[in-house]
Amino acid sequence: MLNTNIISIIFLGDTNGINSKNAKIRFKEELKKIYNNLEDKSNFNYPDNINLESCNRFLKDEFTFKLSKKDNSIFSVEIIPKSDNKEKKDNLRKKLKELRNKRCNTAMKKMNAVKKDVGSDLIESFLKAQKAMKGYPIPDPSEIMNNKEKYLQEFTEYKQMVNQMKNDNTSNILKKNPYHQYALKVIDMLENN
Repeated sequence: MLNTNIISIIFLGDTNGINSKNAKIRFKEELKKIYNNLEDKSNFNYPDNINLESCNRFLKDEFTFKLSKKDNSIFSVEIIPKSDNKEKKDNLRKKLKELRNKRCNTAMKKMNAVKKDVGSDLIESFLKAQKAMKGYPIPDPSEIMNNKEKYLQEFTEYKQMVNQMKNDNTSNILKKNPYHQYALKVIDMLENN
């Protein structure tokens, strides 16, 4: 007769998500202990009868697992990254790229190349607007020059919106706003080209 208390556990996926070799062994032992304590062995699945905290302690914080049955006595544990891990990696890559660009000064090289086409006044206005917007993405002059029609329409709509809401107080505030000054220079440049 087949002994139903003997099971095999196979790890799949990113096994680097397990804390250590000993943690892998203890993880298997924990799963086998849970399986052996069940009265109905067919109910051995995750997360219904497996304490998440008792098993997640064997994994690194950014990983979780999925348990599935392969055969009668063979189970697979797939180690998978948590869903927000990809977003964290993308953000980290973006930050590293920004730092690399800053270190290599590629942004300034790009601005110097564009300066010939649009003039240094617009570049300075863009840099002030970018600093004032604190990370909010605004189109740079090279991007605007590559897609003139789109940005002429965008900035013209901005100008119309500002004209509709103009009063003395708003007018004084906007005159000092670096983004507003940049927008007006862009409109002037696009209308004259």
